[in-house]
Amino acid sequence: GHGGVPLIENCLARFHCSTYAEYEAGDHYIFVGRVERFEHAREDDPLVFYKGAYMILAQSLRELANDGRMSMPALIEARMNVYGILLKLACLKGSAEDFDEIEANLNTMEALKQRGDMAIRARAALDFFNLITQAAHNDVLSIVAQSLRTLMHHAVNTQAAEMTWPAMHQPELTPLRRRMLECLRARDQEGALAAMETY
Repeated sequence: GHGGVPLIENCLARFHCSTYAEYEAGDHYIFVGRVERFEHAREDDPLVFYKGAYMILAQSLRELANDGRMSMPALIEARMNVYGILLKLACLKGSAEDFDEIEANLNTMEALKQRGDMAIRARAALDFFNLITQAAHNDVLSIVAQSLRTLMHHAVNTQAAEMTWPAMHQPELTPLRRRMLECLRARDQEGALAAMETY
C-alpha cells in the first residue's frame, strides 16, 4: 500500500495513512494518522468499537430477524421492557430541555393526520421513544434501545406498505404519549410505566 505498508486481506475498508503525530500515553504510544488513500473493499456491516467494547448487538439482532427467529410479539415485549427501564431513568435524570424536545416531537406528530402522512407519523412515533432514551442518559441502554429501534423501524416500514389507512391511524395513542410526558415532567415513574403498559 501507500508508503509500502502491508495490506490486511478480507477487511471492509483500508485507510492508508502517514504519521501526523505521536503521543506518549503511559505504557504505550498513540499515533495519529493522516489519511493518504482509502479503499472500500466489500459491502458488509462494520464492527464498531464503542466505549471499550465492540458493537455486535445490532448485527446479532438483525441475524435473528433475517432468519425468522424473531417474532413481532417478542420484539414488542423486549421493547416494552427496555423502554420501561428507560422511562424510569428519564423520570430521574431527564432535564426540562429533554422534556421540551419530547413535547415538540408530539406536536409535530399530532399535526400529521392525513392519509399520506401515516408512514412519517409512524417514524415520528419511533422518534418519540428515541427522545425518551436520550432523556434517560444511559449509554449502555441507549445502545440496546438503538438496536431495537432499528428493527422496529424496519417493521414499521413493512407494515406501512401492507396496512390500510384506518388500521395505521391510531389517535387513541396520542393521550397516552401525552400522559407519559406529563409523568416524566412530574417525575412520576409509576404513572409513566402505567401509560407505557397501556400503550
